[in-house]
Amino acid sequence: KLSTQSLPPKQVGKISAASSKKSSKSVFWLQAGAGMGKTVFASELVRRFREKRPGALLGMVFFNFKEISTQGPTTLLKSIVYQIAKSCPSICSDLLEVLKESNETSVEGIFDRVLLKAWELVASKQPSQKHLIIFDALDECGLEGSQARRDLLQLFQRQFLRKLPPGVKLFVTGRPEQDL
Repeated sequence: KLSTQSLPPKQVGKISAASSKKSSKSVFWLQAGAGMGKTVFASELVRRFREKRPGALLGMVFFNFKEISTQGPTTLLKSIVYQIAKSCPSICSDLLEVLKESNETSVEGIFDRVLLKAWELVASKQPSQKHLIIFDALDECGLEGSQARRDLLQLFQRQFLRKLPPGVKLFVTGRPEQDL
């Protein structure tokens, strides 16, 4: 069993260092089988970011197959927007205005008009800071082949991977499954 003490410091350090650099690579993908320590690694990354780079971790999602009903694309986006506001309190009043003006309910609308605006606000307050969002256990975002899972994976393909601002990196973990 993997513990946080047995994590290779160089690997966690490399992720932390890479997330603070300008790079064309926006997504770090850790893929491994069940029980290999992906969640432990992601949790340790969260701990180290909170400790050593306050404000750099914009959000995290730890998927759990037991909580599929709470992990739809809309809920996920709202959770990330909330976490961004919590990590950067100076944007809260501006973000509240965005939310008042936007009564978006579609995934694309929430992403384009709310989440991208939240990232823009953070970048204006912290222009030199590079940020990270962690998605752990992407393979648990729904049953393989289910509509819920397809919707969430489409959100990643159509929104996150195409529209991610330069200062935001993603760290994603998951098992090697066909649709991932």
